[in-house]
Amino acid sequence: GHCLDDITCNNINGTCPGGCMAGWQNTDKCDKQCRNGTFGVRCTHTCTENCLNNEICNKSDGGCRNCAPGWEGHLCDKTCGIGQYGLKCQHKCGHCFKAEQCFHTNGSCSGGCMEGYRGEMCSESSVGSTQDPTTPFIAVIGILVVIIVVLITIIAVGVVILRNARKTNKANSKLNEIDMYDSPTAKPENNVYDVISTS
Repeated sequence: GHCLDDITCNNINGTCPGGCMAGWQNTDKCDKQCRNGTFGVRCTHTCTENCLNNEICNKSDGGCRNCAPGWEGHLCDKTCGIGQYGLKCQHKCGHCFKAEQCFHTNGSCSGGCMEGYRGEMCSESSVGSTQDPTTPFIAVIGILVVIIVVLITIIAVGVVILRNARKTNKANSKLNEIDMYDSPTAKPENNVYDVISTS
């Protein structure tokens, strides 16, 4: 059989005096492998359920040929490291809320997404959150144009008002001049009479 430490079995009855190798049931002859789902010396350890495609683990050491998505390590008993998920932990997590770890098997963010991201894995940019870098510049230019137009309008209105005021002043001034010329004023004359006739 498969005696522990490669000790030769008893040549008369075939039993293993020291027990069986890892991966073999502890029978007298060590001739039965561990049942599926168990491994190790005397088959006392339970295989992980994280082998890819539910494969049976190695009956000697419990290892998996490949791990299911989200798991790593020889025994597929460790979840992916921080910021990773999926098959062989080769995918990077999205932008989970408060930088929480995404779910190690499929990358989903159970607590929601950081601002500016959406989707189950928070890897899609939200509409309007990813602005074109020229957007703030265009907004500033737009505001400046509006301010300039308003200032020009105020100046134009002010100029028109001043011109009208000057025209009104000139017209009033001309009327005053005309009044002065049209209304003859009597020049003071000496109206001295030599004789006043009383008759």
